[in-house]
Amino acid sequence: CVVERWRAGAIDLACASDGDGYAVVSSTAADGWTASVDGRDVDWLTADVMRRAVPIGAGTHRVQWRYATPGPGARARRSRPTRPSRRTRRPCGRCT
Repeated sequence: CVVERWRAGAIDLACASDGDGYAVVSSTAADGWTASVDGRDVDWLTADVMRRAVPIGAGTHRVQWRYATPGPGARARRSRPTRPSRRTRRPCGRCT
């Protein structure tokens, strides 16, 4: 992945992958973050305890992360059951 923009509350990536994998950012896995891949909202995963990841398939993709301070009743679009690890993540889908 290539970082196109990294500012407080906004991270934009351009990613290309030969197969299924994850786009990972080295940024705190805090509630309040939302993610989209190719303009579609997606749930994100905590990767390696502190990073955030979204699944991507083969091809080129635009990944956007946005942060808004969570308020009462706010729900992070985070998927909790599965966490990619260093063993399952493919290098071509990794951004740090």
